[in-house]
Amino acid sequence: MGAPALIGCFPGSQGDRARFTLAHEAGHIVLHTFRPRAADPEGEANRFAGALLVPRQRVQESITEKTSLTDYARLKATWGVSIQALIMRAFALDLIGETRKRSLFVQLSTKGWRKNEPVAVGHEAPLLLWTLLSRRLGDRPYRSAADDLAIHPTVLRSIAPTPTKKTGIREVSVAPVRSLNRE
Repeated sequence: MGAPALIGCFPGSQGDRARFTLAHEAGHIVLHTFRPRAADPEGEANRFAGALLVPRQRVQESITEKTSLTDYARLKATWGVSIQALIMRAFALDLIGETRKRSLFVQLSTKGWRKNEPVAVGHEAPLLLWTLLSRRLGDRPYRSAADDLAIHPTVLRSIAPTPTKKTGIREVSVAPVRSLNRE
């Protein structure tokens, strides 16, 4: 207890899910480090992630019972979290009821969006670990740090990628909302 925490995550193809996963794991650290026997730790971590990524006031301005899936897709492009996470956040804040939540999830399933939602959200790249490594070991820290950290240089590079020279950070892209009409 009280030791530094490290979250390791190898993100899949969807940036929105990676963002939520990292926020969820941060929730476990914040909420459960000194309270390890919570009654519903996964639910608490999910609610923490929702609150962190989708602030109450902003979601209250944007979501009602009448919000359509197209509207949720636009909000996904704005906040970088999945439509499913937005629906759950709206439900947690009592902006939509159980019946509407269920209806939206049925619509998601019907469209095949439970696993492959529209609107691509790019991956964000962490800078803190690379910054710490490069300050200590220079601009090419991977091989030098690999032995000390007992991590293969390729793995280390994947969790602490070198920032682009142009902006100092890796580019994060959010694709435009595509049409949700049936074709």
